[in-house]
Amino acid sequence: MKRAAETLSTVDLANCDQEPIHAPGHVQPHGVLLAIDFEGRLTHASRNALAMLPALPAFGQRLDHQHLGADLALWKAIEVALHDALTGREEAPVTIEIASGPDMIDVVLHTFSGRVVVELERRPADHDDRSSFGLMAHRAIGQLRTRRDIGTMLGEAVLAVRALTGFDRVMAYRFHADDTGEIIAETRVAQLEPYLGRRFPASDIPVQAHHLYVRNPLRLIADVQDEQVPIDAWDARGAPLDLSHSVLRSVSRSMSNT
Repeated sequence: MKRAAETLSTVDLANCDQEPIHAPGHVQPHGVLLAIDFEGRLTHASRNALAMLPALPAFGQRLDHQHLGADLALWKAIEVALHDALTGREEAPVTIEIASGPDMIDVVLHTFSGRVVVELERRPADHDDRSSFGLMAHRAIGQLRTRRDIGTMLGEAVLAVRALTGFDRVMAYRFHADDTGEIIAETRVAQLEPYLGRRFPASDIPVQAHHLYVRNPLRLIADVQDEQVPIDAWDARGAPLDLSHSVLRSVSRSMSNT
């Protein structure tokens, strides 16, 4: 396996707005990523994928249920995603849980840019329920999409995220037409200073990060100093896999919150 193409060789404050953070070529190490083309062939895999799925085929070969363990739920979800992709639909991410011995594996699938992207995260049986935050958050976001009133939706969203995470503070950040930002919903413990209503300049978040937040409202970062896992590719000379809608996309070392 060969590593996908690299990003900018040097990133600093002068050029961070040019960094292709949507395609970093790496994922965070707590999960595994696979990408499959519309013919069902494996085109990308994070370098840690074989540790979770030792029967994976070589790049360019078609994936089937025998490569994914005994639980058929994952294969059935991939089949549905491939069917939707072939009919031209790019649906909202699909979340499922599959059994793996005594543990569970949380799975998020999405179709984007000519690929079905499959992301998996093992959840040991003895872990707290908050370890499956990504799965629960995707479900919560799916429910919130049905709300018609933005104020109600964001008020419910910050409450839901705080309930899932136990964070002391959760805020909703809204971009204005001039790219400035404003905190328009917040929940916090009483001891913290309120941020509700505060405004931030457009330079606070680089342009490409702004665009990613609009595309994908969920961003999960387990550890900004983690050991990033490269994504290997069938065509190592091609462009890095677009992870705009990924939940495992690795963190930019120049912009640790993107």
